[in-house]
Formats: sequence, C-alpha cells, structure tokens
Amino acid sequence: MVSICDYIAELITKRVVIVEKACVDSFRAIGMNYFGQNHMQDKSLILREPILNLKQQIIGYELSWLHKSLKSDEVKECNSLLEFVSNQFVDPEYGWLLPNHLIFLDIVPELLPTLALKLLPPKNIVLTINRLHLNEQLLTAQFNFAALSKIRAQGYSVCLRGADCRQLDDSILQLISHMEVCLHSTDVISKVAQTTQADTVAIPKQLPICILARQLRTWQDVDAYGALGIDAFAGEYYLTQYPKSVKQGGMNALQNRIVQLMSLTKSNAEFASLEAILQQTPELLGQLLDYIKAARFGLRPSIFALAHAVQLHGYSALYRWLTVLFLVNSDSYSAALMETALVRGRFAELLGIDNLSAADAENLFVVGMFSLADRMLSMPMKQLVIAANLPESVKQALLHREGTYGFYLSLIEACELPAVAATSAVDVMHVPIADVNQIHVSALIWAKSAMGAIGHPLALPDEKAGPGVI
Repeated sequence: MVSICDYIAELITKRVVIVEKACVDSFRAIGMNYFGQNHMQDKSLILREPILNLKQQIIGYELSWLHKSLKSDEVKECNSLLEFVSNQFVDPEYGWLLPNHLIFLDIVPELLPTLALKLLPPKNIVLTINRLHLNEQLLTAQFNFAALSKIRAQGYSVCLRGADCRQLDDSILQLISHMEVCLHSTDVISKVAQTTQADTVAIPKQLPICILARQLRTWQDVDAYGALGIDAFAGEYYLTQYPKSVKQGGMNALQNRIVQLMSLTKSNAEFASLEAILQQTPELLGQLLDYIKAARFGLRPSIFALAHAVQLHGYSALYRWLTVLFLVNSDSYSAALMETALVRGRFAELLGIDNLSAADAENLFVVGMFSLADRMLSMPMKQLVIAANLPESVKQALLHREGTYGFYLSLIEACELPAVAATSAVDVMHVPIADVNQIHVSALIWAKSAMGAIGHPLALPDEKAGPGVI
C-alpha cells in the first residue's frame, strides 16, 4: 500500500497534469486493442450514474450511452458498451482500475458469452437484464438457464430490471444478485401506496438479493425506502445537500483562511506571506504537513516542509491542493458530492489541456471543483464565488454556465444527467466525442484515487494502481 503522503504530494505536483495527459494519450492508443474501432464511442457520450449506499458512499456506477440507438441496434449498442469498459477500465499490466467499485452495465441475453464480457473482472461487474428481454416462457421453470447459470458460476452479478418479484419463479430468483425497482417519491404517494411498494421487494429480501431503488429525487426518499430494507439507491438526489449534515451555512473559519491562501497564491505573493497565515492556523498547517511530509517523488528527495514542496512544484500545485482542501473542510461534508466534484474538476482540466492554455486548464479544475461547493457549504453560489474571490471567468461559468468555461462545465454535467445541450457543447469546443469519453474515464479513475488520499475513510488504491492514478 502507498502512504497517504505519497498520494497527496503527487496531487499537488505539476507533474500530475503531464502524467495524466500521457495517460489520456495512452487510452487513445489502446482503444482498439481488443476489438477494433468502437463506432458507438465515436457517436455518443458515456453517461455516468452513481450508485450509493445508506452511508452516502458511492459503491459503484452505472454506465450507459447518452444517446440510445434504435431497438433493432440494441445488441450492437450493448456490445459496444462492454467493449468500451473492457478497453478503458482494464489495463494489461495493472488490471481493473476501479478496485472495490462496481460497474453496472445493461446487457441482452445474447451477449452473455461474448469476449468483451470475459475480459471484465467478475467481482466488479453487475449485468443488468431488462424484464422485457424475458418472455413468458423465460419466467417459467421450463426456461433453459444454462448461460445465466454459467455467468453466475463465474462470479458475475446479475441485476433484473422492471420485474415484480412476487411474480417470479424461484428458479430465477436463485440466479439474481440484484433487483432494480423504480419507486415513487415518498412526498407524492400515500402511506398505503408506500406499503404496497414495500410488498414488491419483500420476497427477494428473504434471499441474498441487493435491492436497488432508482429515480429517487430527495434524501427523504432514501431515508424512507432505506427503512424498508432497500440496500442501494440511484437518482438525482445525490446532487443535493443531505439535510442531516447541515450544521451552519457558509464558510467556516478554516475555509476563510484557505481562501486567503488561495488569493495570495494566485497573485504570486511572497511565500513568507502564506507562511504567516499558516503559522496563525496550526490546524491547517498541520493538515498540509501531514500530507506532504516524507512523501516521495521517484528518485527525488522526500518532502519535509511546505516550503520545500512549493520550491519543487510551484504555486499552481499549491493552489490546486488548496482548492481540494477548501471543500474537504466543509462542515456539511458529503463523500458523494466530494467525489463528484473531484471527477468534475479533473474532467474539466483534462479537456482543457489540449485545447486551452495551462492557466485555463487550472481554472477549469477550479470550476469543476466549485460547481458543487454551494451544496457542500449550504451557501448560495452567488455569495460563494464572491467570498472565495474567484476569477471573473470562473464566476460566470459557475453562476450562468457562460463563457468558454461554461461550455466545459455544461458538457461535464451532461455526462451525469442527460441534457440536450451536451452535443452542442461538444460541437462548440471541437473535441471528438471519443476523446471526451476517454478523458471521462481517466477523471473517474483519478478521483477514486484522490478520495483515498484526502483523509476520509475510503480505501487507498494499490501501490501499482496503474495509469490515471494520482
């Protein structure tokens, strides 16, 4: 295992951008390794939807194409998604690049024995089969379960979507690891209706089946259905503030100090000015020193002090880390929002590396990170951008999705929730869709590693965690 110090020191170094750019280039190079050209990747963006548990932790992601094809092309579409995941998340040297996380993928029965599936690690893959693909004969004991049984025996998980479990044959339930249900919002249905919905998941809860509730809009929905015994949740709710975590809106004293440091760093002030503020805030100085002390950079000497780190890696690296530290120290910290902010920040930065200046790429990292700061701080964005003393171009992107940065942010948000503006944003930026998809994956892998390094109880990646790691 690599120490936290190693990962944080890597996070604040300038070299990480260079390494990540090389990683993106390598992803482009290996995109045809196993299967040749993946045409779907060139036509549609990848949509990422987090799957959370009751502890507000992201346990996995459902990946799908943003723009669906005709039903007649469904087999080809599902197969292209399997190929994409095999190419992007499985490295020949390092293996699976998202350890301890699940990936949910739609599949049709015809694709169960495909080569792409065989290349995916069984313990990390959940294959979702729609009820519509199972005709009435398949729901009887006469159904030939050979293919599905073989997949389960190999260790893959299988999720059934759209079925009423009360009407399923026991032989099918024995092969299912997950059951996906769409439940109505608790604020628009009666208690009687809620009880009825509870009945629909009662049977599989008697078996070792994980129940996944979809299309949830509020944390109240999560709490209500969690009380019914549902295990996992998906929907727009995770992008909102968790009510129980709200202590007091606005920035706390530590964040005010971090803003001061960010302003001084951006203006290239003397290091003595920064050091004076840190000396007045032992807690903040301690955080920084704990993360970088004795961290190693290959053959470089160990870092023993903040001044040493800044001397080696510059102010832009320090500004980068302060941006992350600003959100980490939120009173209303949310692991799901933090991870999403990290993905957005890295996603935006990597998109800008090839197309904009280095300064613009750094600003894009801030735009992505701060795009969820209002919810993490329970503070209106208009007040937040002023209090944080952000550049005007960053403010316009965060407040109005305007300017060059605004286009980038709109595109990134469209990869989380479907939006009509996604394609137009790609066209304006002149970025190939295939490149956007590969950068999206790289940002996701980077964010997972970063989450393990910022001092919160998430597993650190392996020492040989492969490309895309901090």
